[in-house]
Amino acid sequence: QLLQNPSRDTLGRAAALTGFSESRLKTDRASNVLGGAAVLADIAGGSKPSGLEGWHELVAEYSYGPLYSQEVYETLENGASLTTSTGESLTLEAQDVEVPTPFAAQDRAGVRRADYGRASWRPAARGNYTNANRGPRKIDFIVVHVVEGPKSSAINHFKNPSSDVSAHYVVGRGGGIVQCVRNEDIAWQAGDWWYNKRSIGIEHAGYGSNRRTWTDAMYRSSARLSAYISRKYKVPVDRKHIVRHRKVSATLCPGKHFDMDRYLRLIRKYK
Repeated sequence: QLLQNPSRDTLGRAAALTGFSESRLKTDRASNVLGGAAVLADIAGGSKPSGLEGWHELVAEYSYGPLYSQEVYETLENGASLTTSTGESLTLEAQDVEVPTPFAAQDRAGVRRADYGRASWRPAARGNYTNANRGPRKIDFIVVHVVEGPKSSAINHFKNPSSDVSAHYVVGRGGGIVQCVRNEDIAWQAGDWWYNKRSIGIEHAGYGSNRRTWTDAMYRSSARLSAYISRKYKVPVDRKHIVRHRKVSATLCPGKHFDMDRYLRLIRKYK
């Protein structure tokens, strides 16, 4: 997550702190990790937290904000494993940590605005979806996506007024859910206006090419969400109505590793 753009240059900061070239930080895995650690330590300054919980705000400042910190701590809590492109096996044991919870936006009456009770509300920019008044007879499909990045990057992208894209929900690898567009409104997510008008889109943090994107916690949490949508809008639990993004648009999303059979079984279980 070292960045270099007009508003943020943690890559250049890491190069200055470590003495490594920007090219080395971008291409050498070990140097990249050391560079990220150097930036995080520099943010902390001379008084570094003694325990993992003390780094919540510092991790948020390091990159995408509170949602990024939440994802990091969900990974710490659940543990992780990965085989790299060069064949190295990495394992992170589950840690005893408290996962920070970003604030859920509220309306003027102080009432939580997310339609789904398990979700927090982080609205997309007003120009990235179509305001509508869709009822049960107007929602017929659920479209499954993968972010191709962390949960926080999708949410921030939807909040960018110039991105012209959004989805109703984003599910993290640890199972956390954020709602970005109200169910009754039309998210610009399917790449096909006919489907957009008739569907609810669910993004999933991770990468379509990575089998380990699809964690047990993510499957269960997303299936509960789809079960809720199915009950509320009478969406049949089958492959005709709960579809991969690639079925409706020219894309590989959500990738070959998404297990639709397992997903449908879980939805039926929770419904």
